[in-house]
Amino acid sequence: MNEQNAPLRAAITGIKHSGKSSAGQAAAALLQVPFRDLDQVICDREGVVSARALYRAVGAARFRGIELEVAESFCSQPGSLLLAVGGGVADNGPALAALSRSFHLVYLVESETVLYDRIMANGRPPFLPESGTREAFARLYRRRDLAYRRWAHSVLEASGTIPKVADALASLLSGNERR
Repeated sequence: MNEQNAPLRAAITGIKHSGKSSAGQAAAALLQVPFRDLDQVICDREGVVSARALYRAVGAARFRGIELEVAESFCSQPGSLLLAVGGGVADNGPALAALSRSFHLVYLVESETVLYDRIMANGRPPFLPESGTREAFARLYRRRDLAYRRWAHSVLEASGTIPKVADALASLLSGNERR
């Protein structure tokens, strides 16, 4: 894709560990458009090693404020961009609203069981309680799934290998009207 065409502006949403960054980066290479990861930009800006560490340090409300600021900065930038956003943005309505005005939102869907196993492989994240973790994740998954479906312009099944998901994402985006 070249910049002489209408810019391709898409934001990939999905629950934590659904493949947003990996598939997004691979799809961006296929589409020949820039790729950015919103959480990585936040980490670089705030001087932390992970979004998880920043969330623990500043709390949910401040993290959501930072997330909104960074999302809005991408909304004001011209040109093509494939942007992966953090899995918790489902809980940040203002950020999703801003992104939906400037980007085609694609929700990558993966099963609750697969995502729980992937998440817990890295240790319990701060947004899940120490006890009743599985049940809490099931509730979180249902709530975030509804939010992502509400905001999505497109929904894409994310099961399969990263190259398979990236191909499907690139195919979906190359056929969509540009925003």
